[in-house]
Amino acid sequence: MATGYLKTYVPAVFSEYMVNLNAICESQPELRRNCTHNAFAGVTFNLGPRVVTYPHLDQANHLCGMCAVTVLGNFDHERGGHVILWDVGLVIQVPPRSTYLIPSAILVHSNVDIGPEETRMSITQYSAGHLFSWVRCGMTTQAKFAQNGQELESGKTRWQRGLRLLRKWSAGVQRP
Repeated sequence: MATGYLKTYVPAVFSEYMVNLNAICESQPELRRNCTHNAFAGVTFNLGPRVVTYPHLDQANHLCGMCAVTVLGNFDHERGGHVILWDVGLVIQVPPRSTYLIPSAILVHSNVDIGPEETRMSITQYSAGHLFSWVRCGMTTQAKFAQNGQELESGKTRWQRGLRLLRKWSAGVQRP
């Protein structure tokens, strides 16, 4: 489901994730994906029973990538469990059994606590930024890549390339 959302709403990011993860899995056949055809390299199961996160960035995630969060449990989503996107001033209701995408490396985010008798858990899927560097450097570290006389891509260039992967919305266009 999360990979399908990624493919639908940010297809260029989906494509980059698949190309990158395919390259890693082909170069190291002992590695396996979390799920067949999954675009995300990592997964974390937050089993609660009352998962709450404080405002944070997931700085190790791919900078211009997305993180998929699937919310599980039994709670009143109108009273608690909301996702807060601090940088853009949004508080979003997220019902149980919902999945959302967030650029978790660049937006400070958290979620609201739930009632004492309620449960909230989550499954979070993501891809670490260093995996993309590993592939760009020919399946080696940046240090070894540079030692071999190769020139590293600048942070500004990586940032600009990453921003091109994200969809742009025009004023007046309704979002899906």
